[in-house]
Amino acid sequence: PRVKNVELQYSELTITSFWLMIVGNILRIFGQPLSHETINVILPISGLLEFAAILTFAYIIFSTVLASKEKREVYDKFIKAGVFWFLVCGVMNFFMDVYLFITNTHEIPTAFYSPFVHLFLLGFVFMFIFAVNIRTVYAFLDVKTVRISAVNITFWLLNITIPFYFVANALNYRFPSLRGVSNLTIYLVAFCMLLFVYGVRVFERSTRELDDVVMDRSYAKTIRAAYVWLIIGVLILGAKTFLAPFSEEQYLFHGAANHALTVGFVTMMIIGYASKMIPTFKGINMSSVWLSTLSFVLLNLGCFLRVATQIM
Repeated sequence: PRVKNVELQYSELTITSFWLMIVGNILRIFGQPLSHETINVILPISGLLEFAAILTFAYIIFSTVLASKEKREVYDKFIKAGVFWFLVCGVMNFFMDVYLFITNTHEIPTAFYSPFVHLFLLGFVFMFIFAVNIRTVYAFLDVKTVRISAVNITFWLLNITIPFYFVANALNYRFPSLRGVSNLTIYLVAFCMLLFVYGVRVFERSTRELDDVVMDRSYAKTIRAAYVWLIIGVLILGAKTFLAPFSEEQYLFHGAANHALTVGFVTMMIIGYASKMIPTFKGINMSSVWLSTLSFVLLNLGCFLRVATQIM
């Protein structure tokens, strides 16, 4: 609502969405480990509740964007695409729960689950992060506004690549001939990520326009560190393609890349933005800059040790 300068539409439904997701999550947490017991009937119920939560969230967000009188901005399509892929993931998640229920098993086949994780990250999580970054990161980091052409190319190329990425990597196990297509989609994803980093100028010099403004800017290093981990993650993902298919080494590289992307990029970005936005929205100062810095150091150290040692 702040991004689009409009009131949040159907705000009363946010509580409904919240509790549907919480209950669905709890049922999945208890249901999946016990999927061979009679209790496994709660698994499809979990998937249905989570999809209902996502559907409600999508309705709120789409209604809010469409209610805005502001002109269309480059980040609008990132928000809409993020919601669309979230809905797709909600449907897939429901069928995964049904699969666990019918087969009385604990695990979703790797051939499906691994591409699903990346579909969720690239389609939903990254789209929302990128949308907010396009709108705010230049002001937060005091750099020039985004390169519109770079972020537009990122958007279209990434959204075209995502379904091919999922299909090629899901079928790669059964049809080795798709290995080349699978590798190509990984290279395209890596290119999109690097192009977006270039587009949002996070590592460029400050414009110094905010030098006279007295404020805590400790969050800036966390946002920039998140983008360092994004670059590391996609480079590891790209390097994985040069290893023997389905080998232990490739598996370890894939896991290291996932950790760099989820903990290094996504978690770090959430913490960086929370450090800026929560004090601003609450009208207070950061409770402890020292503890925030300690959190930053520990998170980066832990992520580095995990990623480096998993590769080695």
